[in-house]
Amino acid sequence: MNQVAIPETVEAPKEKKSLAVAAKEVLAPAMSEILKALPQSLKPEKFEAAFITAAINNPEILRCSAGSLRASLLKAAADGQLPDGRHAALVPHYNSKKGFSEATYIPMVKGIVNKAAALGGVNSITAEVVYENDTLSMNLADPAKTEHTFPGFNMDRGEVVGAYAIFRTKDGQVVHREIMTKDDIEKARNVSRMKSGTVWTKWYTEMVRKTVIRRGSKYVAMAPELATIIQRDDDHVDFGPRETEEGWNPLEDKDTLEGTATEVEGPSQDDIDAGLRMGSEIDELPDMDALTE
Repeated sequence: MNQVAIPETVEAPKEKKSLAVAAKEVLAPAMSEILKALPQSLKPEKFEAAFITAAINNPEILRCSAGSLRASLLKAAADGQLPDGRHAALVPHYNSKKGFSEATYIPMVKGIVNKAAALGGVNSITAEVVYENDTLSMNLADPAKTEHTFPGFNMDRGEVVGAYAIFRTKDGQVVHREIMTKDDIEKARNVSRMKSGTVWTKWYTEMVRKTVIRRGSKYVAMAPELATIIQRDDDHVDFGPRETEEGWNPLEDKDTLEGTATEVEGPSQDDIDAGLRMGSEIDELPDMDALTE
């Protein structure tokens, strides 16, 4: 009878890393540069906790190239934004030319609004999506006179028909109101290199609000730090053939309603809900140990 050779040693199975540990390992090589970029108002522990929370909610982030992740994290740090999916998001996308996934840094409306509140000049930005069953009243001669109501929480608001953003100073004075129809918004989406990605398909209303903020910001004097965050998305815009052929830039020019001068994926719904709960607690975390516990 043939005897089966038994190896003298058996290789122990590799221990599977937790998402939190994997996220820390990605973050560690870039931490020294992140510390230099972070504003004094944002604690490194909070920034690290935000990234770990985002990775737990969406493990696809950790499958992105380390270089793209660290570059995105550095941009978030320079802007003073938490990469937690609420203030700013790290959005994975597959680069077919390179054959691997990359992360893209996307500031979110909450981060933009919070930054505006912390700076001088334009101190308040309101951006709202308008649905077909909403009631909207706008005085084009007086942007301060804008009334927007909706049917109610248990009522169907219908399809998105447009959006607007109102920019105010610290004393409440309205200095600009930007108006965009859905057609305007879709034209702006079509020049984005991420138009078919999850950032638009999953977070459509968020991107609608960001689009109207971005176009309105070009007509308002604001702190350079705020302008930089709002215009980050321009890095992903194709201003080539479309602008040349049609002779207009949908993020700057207004070809319909005139603005009046005077705002990742793969996890389950349970993951998303858990992430929202965790994200709401980040501001209260004293240190990283509190998160891991």
